[in-house]
Amino acid sequence: MNENAIRLRTESFENELTHELVEGVTIIIDGQLKQLFDELMQRDAHYDSYQTLVFELLKNGINTVLE
Repeated sequence: MNENAIRLRTESFENELTHELVEGVTIIIDGQLKQLFDELMQRDAHYDSYQTLVFELLKNGINTVLE
């Protein structure tokens, strides 16, 4: 595996209420990305899981782009 690669997987899911197909994305946390995430989680106890950290990174990134 390339240590600088970010691997993503996509899968379709059906919304139970609307029956619309929606896309789910899985991010593979490994290699240098895992090392970076582990360091960020050690720095701030608010980030208690990879899920919390990914959410914050996406939210802040989207806010930055919108500004």
